[in-house]
Amino acid sequence: MLIKKVRLKNIRSYINEEIKFPEGSTLLAGDIGSGKSTILLAIEFAFFGLKRGELSGETLLRAGTREGNVEVTFTIDSKEIVISRNISKGKDSIKQEAGFIAIDGVKEDMTPVELKAKVFELFGYPIELVSKGKDIIFRYTVYTPQEEMKRILFDDPESRLDTLRVVFNVDKYKKVQDNAVIFAKETRTKIRELNAGILDLEAKKAELEKDESELQQKGSLLHEINKNFRHKKEIAGIKKQNLDREERNNELYKESKSKFDVLFVQAKEKSERKKKLSDSSEKLKQQIAELRQRHDSIHYEKLDFDEISLQKQINAHKADVDANREGKAKTNADINSLKERIASFDKEKQKKQDLIKSLDEKKRLLSETKKDEEAVKFVEKELKRSESELDEKNRELASVETLMKNSHELKTKILELDSCPICLQKVDEGHKHSITEKEEAKLNELDTQLNALTKEIKMLEHKKAELSSKKQEIEEAAKKEASLVSEIRFFESSIKDFEMKEAENHLITKRLEESESILIKLNSFDEAGKQAQISHFEQLRKKVMEMNAKKSEKDNIAVMVEKSEKTLKDAEADFAKLDEEVEAIKSQLKETQSFLDAKKDTKDIYSKARSEHESALKEMQAVELEKVAAEKEIEGLQRIINSLKAEIEIKQKSKEKIEYLKRLQGWLEDYFVNVVASIEKQIMARIHYEFNNLFRTWFSMLIEDDLINARLDDSFTPLVEQNGYEIGVENLSGGEKTSCALAYRLALNKVINDLISTIRTRDIIILDEPTDGFSSEQLDKVRLVLDELKMKQILLVSHESKIESFVQNIIRIAKTDHTSRILV
Repeated sequence: MLIKKVRLKNIRSYINEEIKFPEGSTLLAGDIGSGKSTILLAIEFAFFGLKRGELSGETLLRAGTREGNVEVTFTIDSKEIVISRNISKGKDSIKQEAGFIAIDGVKEDMTPVELKAKVFELFGYPIELVSKGKDIIFRYTVYTPQEEMKRILFDDPESRLDTLRVVFNVDKYKKVQDNAVIFAKETRTKIRELNAGILDLEAKKAELEKDESELQQKGSLLHEINKNFRHKKEIAGIKKQNLDREERNNELYKESKSKFDVLFVQAKEKSERKKKLSDSSEKLKQQIAELRQRHDSIHYEKLDFDEISLQKQINAHKADVDANREGKAKTNADINSLKERIASFDKEKQKKQDLIKSLDEKKRLLSETKKDEEAVKFVEKELKRSESELDEKNRELASVETLMKNSHELKTKILELDSCPICLQKVDEGHKHSITEKEEAKLNELDTQLNALTKEIKMLEHKKAELSSKKQEIEEAAKKEASLVSEIRFFESSIKDFEMKEAENHLITKRLEESESILIKLNSFDEAGKQAQISHFEQLRKKVMEMNAKKSEKDNIAVMVEKSEKTLKDAEADFAKLDEEVEAIKSQLKETQSFLDAKKDTKDIYSKARSEHESALKEMQAVELEKVAAEKEIEGLQRIINSLKAEIEIKQKSKEKIEYLKRLQGWLEDYFVNVVASIEKQIMARIHYEFNNLFRTWFSMLIEDDLINARLDDSFTPLVEQNGYEIGVENLSGGEKTSCALAYRLALNKVINDLISTIRTRDIIILDEPTDGFSSEQLDKVRLVLDELKMKQILLVSHESKIESFVQNIIRIAKTDHTSRILV
């Protein structure tokens, strides 16, 4: 994996910055607190998200903002991958939102958990660590905060071993041992429980034998009851057949009686309807005679005019009058408006001459203030070069001041030192004097460099001030020129507008002449003649309306006569039909009455058959109750027997399971736990061998005292030897502790990458303040470390200026007003 770039939006001290990372070794340089480590935390957040207790949203989101984003672009196996994560401020807390991952341009939106699982898959880390919320392999192979590595050195041995077991995926063996012991303990408990459950096994077998014998006796009794029940059921069946036959006869009698009642009602209804039809026919005959008399009494004069045509002519004449009036009003209004616009333009004619005069004056001023383009470019180029030289000299000055400060501190410490803090031997005055003279000579040389740099800086600052002043003059002239150009454009636009108004005024004058001509034509319209024609057509239309009303009334009466005659004819036909239906119903009534007289004893015969059937049913039900009682007893016994059999079978299986569990318990305690412990020891021994060799190599490279060496004990705890005596890591100096932590870190990185073959992050390492507390001599050894790592990409975070000469690339970070930015 190689990181290409990182984009931060509202992350801690960053507002919106993009950092590009080249291959090779790169230093993130800047003062303490400038925001270097923030970039590393943001990269880790993009890969693995927030971590409770380690990396919270409150520590990442910039104060005063509601949303933040980190986007990291990196490559794995020639694929370009972009991963983006978001955090937002809610009502009660800051939480991470959904993001996306894009592989070779193919984008996929994911939840925070899905993103983390995808990163584990891409990095080749054990996928089972995703659910545990641990990115511990990344922490110990790619990026480890310096304080966390020191913490593992000072942990108790058991905690350190547990951490390393997780890193190397060996913790599963310890879990297997612990689980085996727990399982063996639970097995003993299970055996005791099963033994308690089989104590009454033989008693249950005896009870089963007794219940099976009783079941056989009950079965013989049930056989006799079933035989009697079948006989009673057969008799009840015969009685039921007799009852069904008589029931059908009784239903037929009831239907005939109901039919007789219905026919009687129908005959009565139809007779009443005949009488109503007769009365209705008489009334219709009288109504038809009256309508014919009214039809013959209506007379009217026929006129050869159309009412709709007359109304159209009236409307056309009225429209002509209205149109003429509206035309005259509109034309008068147009004439007045056009005269006002012509008068308004006459007042503005002088304005054009004033605009032309102002334009000529502005053009004259513009020719006087035209700037020299070459002079502008020269001043800007010189100012940029002066600023670059000044920055370079200031960096050299800061470096010299730092070296002088270190020399002064070293002189003071040496003069105040009575004995060596490590070997506790007394420091003689000669050794002090030798170091002091060496540092004094170094200070004199640095002081000379400081004076020379100060003079150069003053000269460059003077030159910069002159160039800045000249640039300001040029910028003022440019502003004046831009203002004049803007004014000239305004005057030219105003003159063009006025010329357009002149052309428009000519068109308005022409329109005025046309409107006056139209008004003369409208005034000649004969309005009185049109009004006379309208009155004549109105009188004709009223006469036509009266004629149409009488004609319509006569036609309506003729239609009513025709309808009434048809209704009368239909009523006479209905009367004849009803007469036939009444005679037919009377015939059916006579036949039905004859049938009812012949079947008058049917009800008594049906009652006797029902009584005999009910008696047979009672006898059958009594035997059935006896049968059900016997079956219930047998069913209860059968359930008890089945339950006993199931219980005995379970107890028998428990007895067999006890034997199996005893064998399993012995195998776990006597063999399995010991084998797993042996496997773990062998794996940890191989890891310890390689880890120890690498740790000793890195430690000897980083430490400046040849009399100090180190190794790892069985719990992977560093043991330091000085002059043949063991001393604790806590007794080392600050720089030596850092060396020990860095050696441990680099050894751990190499062992993990060698043992876990699936890892795809072996090409990159990130070192956060790896030189904290280093002396000048120890800093020189960092160059050897970087060369020895042979990584495709190394990212270092440090505020030590000396490291800049060891790396291939430098990214400078500055912080002003609580905002970090990348210096270009």
